[in-house]
Amino acid sequence: MTLETTEPAHCVFCAIVAGDTEADWEVRPNHEVSAVCFHNRLKWARVMLLVIPTQHMSQADLWSSSSLVNVASLAVEMGNKHCSTEGFRVVSNFGRVAHQSQFHAHLHVISGTSS
Repeated sequence: MTLETTEPAHCVFCAIVAGDTEADWEVRPNHEVSAVCFHNRLKWARVMLLVIPTQHMSQADLWSSSSLVNVASLAVEMGNKHCSTEGFRVVSNFGRVAHQSQFHAHLHVISGTSS
């Protein structure tokens, strides 16, 4: 399967990590972290967070890299912090047909209830 990619120079998530685009942060970028977390602007559920690697890569690259452990661990930590009473989902979409709109690797942390 061939998936779309975005060059880092045109990537919204890279702009957020660089501080060029605002985000409502849970875990901010710094020289010590390889994964960050911020609130999704979509409001389909009570909690919608995005966890991304600080380095630009595709979904497929993330899932076959050592970065996955850090990204997944942060996703579970944020899910436990924000959704402990209702549970949560960690979702990864691959390709536009599967509703992937940003081609910088990321995981969605979504509370157990949705509207």
